[in-house]
Amino acid sequence: MMNRIPAIDCDVFREMLSIAVVKHDLSFQFAEYSGIRKCFSYINPEVKLVSRNTLKADVLKMFKREKEKLRDELNAIRGRISLTSDCWTSITTDGYMSLTAHFVDNQWVLQKRILNFRFCLRLTPVSICLIMFMICLKIRAYKRKSCVLLLIMLHLMMCLPMSLKMNLI
Repeated sequence: MMNRIPAIDCDVFREMLSIAVVKHDLSFQFAEYSGIRKCFSYINPEVKLVSRNTLKADVLKMFKREKEKLRDELNAIRGRISLTSDCWTSITTDGYMSLTAHFVDNQWVLQKRILNFRFCLRLTPVSICLIMFMICLKIRAYKRKSCVLLLIMLHLMMCLPMSLKMNLI
């Protein structure tokens, strides 16, 4: 009986490992666990094992690649993009905010993509608008009407407290 070990593409292996770490929320140390290393070596002794630093760099490359794909996808949309935000506080009173883009693609299917998820010290209407506007600039969607509306909202929110103060004096 002949024992044949199939050839392994190291780049595909590293990509699959990066996807698994992100998908299953594993730490980067996962790549250095002795049991995992033994398992990979048992399956194919020729596999090139990676360190946690290499795995981290691979995940960051994957993130940048996916971010560019999302930017291109959003810029290719002919229609409008609707932005929604969701804010909440944790049990320890830490503030969090997510920003989601909703749009209809070229096949007329409603799509949604999370653009940002961040920790916020103070969640105020002005900080929410500023965060949303900064993200619009990052995705180069500032030509879209939704981001122009954000600027108007931001201006109104900044001027409204001043006009209320003036009327109270």
